[in-house]
Amino acid sequence: MDFFLFFWIFMIAAFLGDILETIFCYALTGEIMCRSSFLFGHFSAVWGAGAVLLTCLFCRRKWKRGFWLFLFGAIGGGVYEYGCSLLTELVYGVTFWDYSQFPLHIHGRVSLVICLFWGGAVFIWTKWFYPLLEKTIRKWKTAKGKTITWVVLTIMVINSWISIFALLRYGERIKGEMADSSLERWLDENYPEKYMNEIYPDIQTKKTCVHAFYYVRIIPYSFTERPLIFKEENLWDLN
Repeated sequence: MDFFLFFWIFMIAAFLGDILETIFCYALTGEIMCRSSFLFGHFSAVWGAGAVLLTCLFCRRKWKRGFWLFLFGAIGGGVYEYGCSLLTELVYGVTFWDYSQFPLHIHGRVSLVICLFWGGAVFIWTKWFYPLLEKTIRKWKTAKGKTITWVVLTIMVINSWISIFALLRYGERIKGEMADSSLERWLDENYPEKYMNEIYPDIQTKKTCVHAFYYVRIIPYSFTERPLIFKEENLWDLN
């Protein structure tokens, strides 16, 4: 495994994914919404990790038929996005996207439209984008490039931990839990609801850009309703 390659794939995909999503949301809603997974910088962990996963699963072999690449990409991407949504809800008690207005959605975590998007993304990434990106990144693998990599990695680790603690504390405040440590008081002071809602707008409004698809949906059908959140006793209730 080439850590240098995968690290920069994550960073580039995380940045481009965040920008792409911001543009997508603005085109549909007319609002500029922050789509970052971190408190600092424009980086989406879902896009970054997804790109690394796609590389490991699909870019290490030759696909003679594009149909199978698209199909497995759609299935794998759907499972991945559902898992990300479920994981963040279990860990933080909140969700960052909601596809309830899409046709054929599952718990609002993923839908047929999103799976088809993943299929197309896997096809484009595997056939065209990754080969060019790999060659470019390998050219950066110099002494200077490695030093820059370690500096960026250190910054992102710190960024990740602050973001994680701030989100965990946010979830506690939503449930009415008071701060009982100096760290929690520091988080409450520096990352209050107003700040967190600006970074993660979907937590506040539960109204994401994907709701714009409600007006072009074809079949008003869903497998089941979304499970309740913010109530631990109902976390697994799918009724």
